[in-house]
Amino acid sequence: MEEATTVTNEARRHMFGVWLALGAYVLAFAVFYPQLLTISDETSYMRQAWAYAQGQTSVEVLDPSSLQVARVHPSDYPPGTSLLMAPLMAAGGWRAGFLLGPLACCLVVLLLAHWLGRLGRSPLFALLFLCYPATLVLSRCGMSEMPSAALVSLSLYLFWFARGRKVWMAAAGFVAGVSLLLRETNALVCAFFFLGSLLRREQGCWALVAGGLAGTALRPLALELLLGNALHVKGGYPDFLLGAVPGNMPFHLGALLLLFPGGLLWAALYRGPRRFELWATVAFFPGLYLLYDYNAAASAGLKQWVLTSRFFIPLLPLLVIAAAESCTALSRSLGSSPGARVALARLRSLAAPMLLLAAVSATWIVNWQHQLWASQQRGLLLALYAGTEADAPVVTNLDASARFVNEIYAAELGPRIVLSMDATDEGAMGRVLERFGRCTIALVERRDSERWQEVSTRRLAWIEGLKGHFEVEDVNTSSVGTGERVHFWTVRPMGP
Repeated sequence: MEEATTVTNEARRHMFGVWLALGAYVLAFAVFYPQLLTISDETSYMRQAWAYAQGQTSVEVLDPSSLQVARVHPSDYPPGTSLLMAPLMAAGGWRAGFLLGPLACCLVVLLLAHWLGRLGRSPLFALLFLCYPATLVLSRCGMSEMPSAALVSLSLYLFWFARGRKVWMAAAGFVAGVSLLLRETNALVCAFFFLGSLLRREQGCWALVAGGLAGTALRPLALELLLGNALHVKGGYPDFLLGAVPGNMPFHLGALLLLFPGGLLWAALYRGPRRFELWATVAFFPGLYLLYDYNAAASAGLKQWVLTSRFFIPLLPLLVIAAAESCTALSRSLGSSPGARVALARLRSLAAPMLLLAAVSATWIVNWQHQLWASQQRGLLLALYAGTEADAPVVTNLDASARFVNEIYAAELGPRIVLSMDATDEGAMGRVLERFGRCTIALVERRDSERWQEVSTRRLAWIEGLKGHFEVEDVNTSSVGTGERVHFWTVRPMGP
């Protein structure tokens, strides 16, 4: 009886630690609240959400070939993430969309803490999710990884504790199906667990299937209503190639062994419930991304590590469960002698506050550093608007500038007529000048990788080539602390 009371008190203390860490995380997010778009994919999600919040599915752009206003969808990603952000934006403006990340993050941590508690493990292990660097960065961005992790966690939690209850099984399948509205690969995190249930013919397995089909059906329905194509799949994804494995391997192993300490090892040592399904998921999900011909090579340094390790955020809940179970089993096997048990007890007494301190420190450091970097990016944003005019088209390299020059900032900084540099050839430039009399070329020059340096050099050469056909005046160049520069040229028709 006394031992049970001690265990209960320890669990309560650990749960209090989880709430304390989440409080520190929320406070850090509020103090360093995001103010601007920082990722190209995020721009697509946020622009689409802003359109939904205003009761639209598309935005107005100027077609460079016809110079007519056309309506386009700002995002061709699955619409689920934007749909979740839209109510927040409708209630609090476009920056309220950033709240989706911390809401999803808190939900994942609380679900994991409760999950671990029901398994008889310390809820503090849930803080491993909060310590993953990409979790903290992506929770500050309007991206799909955090809400995906929340839906996957909820689905697996319902499934894990359904115990044959048909309503819980149906709900687990439904939530997993709904997650396809955000990312197609979300299904892979749940698939082996659901397949195992079917093969064992567990009670309620057909309710699981029915719920999954109902949730999955929402994807084509939403795509038909919002995009006019029930079978829409985003184009332009990189291929899956064996040749991608050598370039991806260091980043993926680093993410799953170092950024999440021992992640793959804990999964390999896992001997808890549904271990075969967990092993299959942890093997197949990263294995698929090993073949994915993308490792953020266009970025460099910390940005590249964050952008590659973000893919595994929906997998982290399973790694947390595996770590908690494996650590507990390992400590029991090592504590065979009284001396070993005393040493392990001391280690556990130190591990709990250290994990809490790590989570709290990480939340403040990452939020602070990301805000510092974003404030430098804001300098680039303001330079772009200061160097352009509302009544003269802006021809710009949208792969680097779309996160700055778009309709989201129109109310704050004024509207701009934006044309893609890649879609504006000499003929289109002539038509623009014939109609508007002048335009501004705004080139955002990135030098953070060889790829961007090559692209910038090629575009600077293109602008030099325009000087033989038009009057191109070099206006100025603005630099920001992140190593980026924006160049401005005013272009007019060639004089007589």
